[in-house]
Amino acid sequence: MAGLRDRRVADIMDSDCATVEGHLSLQDRVDEYALHTGRRCFVVLQDDRVSGLITTHEPKTVDRGNWPQTSVQSVMRPLAQLRTVTPGTPAIQALD
Repeated sequence: MAGLRDRRVADIMDSDCATVEGHLSLQDRVDEYALHTGRRCFVVLQDDRVSGLITTHEPKTVDRGNWPQTSVQSVMRPLAQLRTVTPGTPAIQALD
């Protein structure tokens, strides 16, 4: 924790976040994005705006047979439900 004392979120955050379109099916998201990139978390875009987040957990909430007709946006975590901080927030404060 001492190493974070004088650092801000911007110093330790990943600013190159992978994105997927909200209209994409869960099947495509897993097959074309998660399996090929190895990433576990994606920022969801709708009309070029951030609308939420999808991780490896959300597809597990849907029966696999329904993945082709289930959109990413229907199971994502909406932006309004996420706890967020600004890049200028002290890193120690962000942990709280």
